[in-house]
Amino acid sequence: MKDVAGLHFRAAVLCALTGMVMGIFMGVTEDHSARDAHAHLNLLGWVSLMLYGLYLRAHPAMATGKLAGAQFVVAVIGVVVMIASLWMMAMGNFELGRAMVPFGAMLTLCSMLMFALLVFRTKSSRA
Repeated sequence: MKDVAGLHFRAAVLCALTGMVMGIFMGVTEDHSARDAHAHLNLLGWVSLMLYGLYLRAHPAMATGKLAGAQFVVAVIGVVVMIASLWMMAMGNFELGRAMVPFGAMLTLCSMLMFALLVFRTKSSRA
């Protein structure tokens, strides 16, 4: 994958925009039942993906391997599954949403473990 850091940035911005629209919608309708999905979208989507991208931009050698690309894919799928699950629960499809949440959570955890591998593999440029 080329420019994995850039992919993280783009995905993060899409999550931020979606989270903002979701927040505005909740405010206008005064229906805050999707607040869990909104919070997770902003934290897992916007913040985590942006931080992953910033790290990879600061350490470009770590962004060139297959692990960085796989980590991006797992992170994005994890965010999508988690947010969809929480949204379903908020909209009344509690059983399906609750059944899917663990998959999103495990994907998100796996993406963080993959990121940890990238971080601990990084060699310091300081002597």
